[in-house]
Amino acid sequence: MHASVRKYKGSEVERITGEAEKEFVPIVKQVDGFGGYYMVDAGDGTLITITVAESEAAVEESVQKAADWIKGREDISPLIEGPPEVTNGEVVVSASA
Repeated sequence: MHASVRKYKGSEVERITGEAEKEFVPIVKQVDGFGGYYMVDAGDGTLITITVAESEAAVEESVQKAADWIKGREDISPLIEGPPEVTNGEVVVSASA
């Protein structure tokens, strides 16, 4: 299992999260090997997204789809300050309820 953690800075967090839930989530769910997607409001205009997938390739595809979605949304891209900080890697410990 692999994961991608992306950190975004921006404004109008509620608008970004609403649009992401409505439009981006269905896109990322189509990635072969998709395991989960989470968006965290970290406060002060910071959003953290976490994507979990079966393979490194699937995680990399999710990162590309996120970038494409943001670039393609002329109403959303100006709300995000620069590119996100992206960290991808293999999940070495996991737990769930």
